[in-house]
This record gives sequence, C-alpha cells and structure tokens, in this order.
Amino acid sequence: MSKERIGIIGHFGGKETFFDGQTVKTKVFYEELKNRGFDDIFCVDTYYNRKNKIKLLWDTFRCILSCKTIVMILSTNGLRVYLPMMYKVKKFLKRKIYHNVLGGHLHEDMAEWKDAVEHLNSFDSNWVETAYMKGQLEELGVTNCDVFSNFKVLDSKDAVAVPDDEGKFRFCMFSRVMKEKGMTDAIEAVARYNKEHETKVHLDIWGAVEDDYKEEFDKLLETHGEYVTYGGRVDFEKSVSTLTNHVALLFPTHFDGEGCPGTLIDAYAAGLPVISSKWNAAGEMIRDFETGWIYPNDKAGTLYDSIVWAMDNPEYMTAMRTNCKLLPKRYTANFVMGRIIEKYLK
Repeated sequence: MSKERIGIIGHFGGKETFFDGQTVKTKVFYEELKNRGFDDIFCVDTYYNRKNKIKLLWDTFRCILSCKTIVMILSTNGLRVYLPMMYKVKKFLKRKIYHNVLGGHLHEDMAEWKDAVEHLNSFDSNWVETAYMKGQLEELGVTNCDVFSNFKVLDSKDAVAVPDDEGKFRFCMFSRVMKEKGMTDAIEAVARYNKEHETKVHLDIWGAVEDDYKEEFDKLLETHGEYVTYGGRVDFEKSVSTLTNHVALLFPTHFDGEGCPGTLIDAYAAGLPVISSKWNAAGEMIRDFETGWIYPNDKAGTLYDSIVWAMDNPEYMTAMRTNCKLLPKRYTANFVMGRIIEKYLK
C-alpha cells in the first residue's frame, strides 16, 4: 500500500516478552500495518534505553533520516526525550509526525514539560484514546487531537456464567497486579461477600505483579486463598478464552493514568459485563446496566454492593452479556486501523 518507509518509535521489548499496554499497543500497531501492505517499516525499540543506549540513539537517527512518516507510541519517560526531538525534526526536516498517545494522563504530565503545547501542536496529529483526553488537551491549548480508541486483535466468545465444580460463581480481574488497579479492594470485597452469603463466589486474577505490591499481594493470597486464585500472566492472544465464563470483570481502579483500558476490550470480546469504579473516561466505555456499570450509583454504592447486585440479578447480567457482544467491533484493529490509515497514512 505504501512505498514510503514508515518509522515507529515505541517499546517492542527486544527479544523479551512483555504484557503491558504500551508494548502490546506498539506491537499490534506494527503488525496491523504489515497486514495492510506496509512492508517497509523501520522500528525504533525504546526497550534499549536501559540495555543499549548507543543502539537506541543510532536507530533513532536512522529513523529520522530514512522515514518521511514517523509514529511515536511512547510512555511518559520516552516523551521527555522524544517530544522536543521530534519537534525539531518536524520543524527542520519537514517529516510527518504522528503521536499515538498512551493512556489517559498526558494532560497531567504536560505541566512538567517546557513548551509542551507548542511541541504537540507542531505534529501532524496527536491520536488520543478518549474524547475526555481530547477535551483536556484542548483546554491546555492543544489543537490537533483526533480520537482513535485503543484496539486489539481478538476473537469474540459467547460467555455463560455457570458455577464451577465447587458451585462457586467466578469473577475476574485482568490487568497489572498493583494496588492502584484496585486489587486489594477486589479481594477484600469478594472475601466479605463469601463470609456474609451462602452462595459463594471466587475471584480469578491474571497479570504481572508489580514489585512494590508483591509482598502485600502475597499476604492477601495467603489470607484469602480460599476465595482468590492468581493465574500468572496470560499472553494477549489468549485473553478472551481465559476470561470467558465468568460473571463479570471487576475494574475497581484508582490509577491516575487510565485511558481506554485494554482489559475492558478483552472483557467485552469475552462477553463479560464490566463492574468499574469511576474514572475519567469510564462513561465512554461502560454503559450503566447495559454493558456493566460504574459505581457508586443508585443500585450499588461500592464494589461489594456491586457483587451483591450481580449475584441477586442473574437475568440482568445475562442481558448485559448480550449487549457486550455488540461492542467489540469499535475496538477492533480492523475498524480503528482502517480509520487511521484512511485519514493519515494513505
């Protein structure tokens, strides 16, 4: 499709395997370009920032010199380096520069960066994941944002919430295992439910455990192991089949950087309603009591109340699973990448 070389600057992970949102988004973006006929892509892997800075620097300069179009998919630390650099590349070398924004905290990070608004406005476009983020950046003076939701390559499944061999109904969490994602809140809510109700529930957790949370998490598993199972890390291609047949995905996050969380896309592809705390763009992804709900609300004030409501209203949960099945298309690579290519990379 494109005879011109395209550069991608992002975290590919070297020869290691990573499951974080940044790496997954970068690698999926690359693969989807390849699948659509872009066969000349130059990759700059920021993984080498710690492993081999000379290689990273050399690859960056090669990318700048050989690519007329460059897409950045960078974390906060990466942006501190590349934002002013790509501003100069745009200004003096007239490259097309696109910033594929990660997460939902860019507007907060900008306070630390001199001339951030000028730098962002110099690019051909900043692709943000939510309308909320676009609005926040526009309030700061960034005028060239376009909304493209996070996306994944997933096969959807039909979920049926049935009790396991022990008669327990299972809820799940699928994200980085850290306090800020609400792991402690979820474990304690499930434990409380089991102590106060005859029908038992179980919580399955998958994801990479953050180092500074490991000790607390291990203690929680030891204390509440009867009600909680940690399944380790799951390859992103297996996420849907892993989540299928749970009652709902729990997402009690209080993480500042939520944008368009990939775990919600996984849940919808698996046919699971999402029970979520309130975060900046939650209302863009979750339709209350249609595809899950955001608490507090008039039916459930807390995560514990939400689990109670879900277990007391199985017919509504079944209806929500049907609604969830209708959503994944808007988060598919085919839909989102098609829009990006048609508008910017054609």
